[in-house]
Amino acid sequence: TQKFKEMFLISPDSDWVWTFGDDEVLRPGGLNFIYQKIKSLKPEISFVHIAEKKRSTNSGETFTGRLIDLCCMFGWLDMTGFISGNITRGKKLASCVNHNWGAYAKTAYVQSCALLEGLRADMSILIDSPVYDTQSDVDEFVSDTKSKQWFQANTVT
Repeated sequence: TQKFKEMFLISPDSDWVWTFGDDEVLRPGGLNFIYQKIKSLKPEISFVHIAEKKRSTNSGETFTGRLIDLCCMFGWLDMTGFISGNITRGKKLASCVNHNWGAYAKTAYVQSCALLEGLRADMSILIDSPVYDTQSDVDEFVSDTKSKQWFQANTVT
């Protein structure tokens, strides 16, 4: 939880912060796809969530609304709990560290609690396009030797 807090707090100078986890991999073309989407966003959008491959219908649709409304439609943890799908404006992310952080730190989803409280009324989007996936599914789309070696070395069978 301390790492999340540090990450949230160092973000104000960044336009956008993508909290990408160490157990996911970016799908080919994913970074350019997200860059193009982020470039075109209106200033009132504070939070972007990209569906992980397993949680995406691959419709290519973008859903827009207040974060609380998107959480009600798609699920709170699906919108905020999978950190690799979360991209937040830097100043907004830093503002999520507040007096309730200590209480959130007692939960398994400190970042989700903080994001929902801090950004609940902010305009957000959900992009239903698989841009990243978990390391466990890496063989499906990664063919380079280094990634396969990492996967084999870090997989418990």
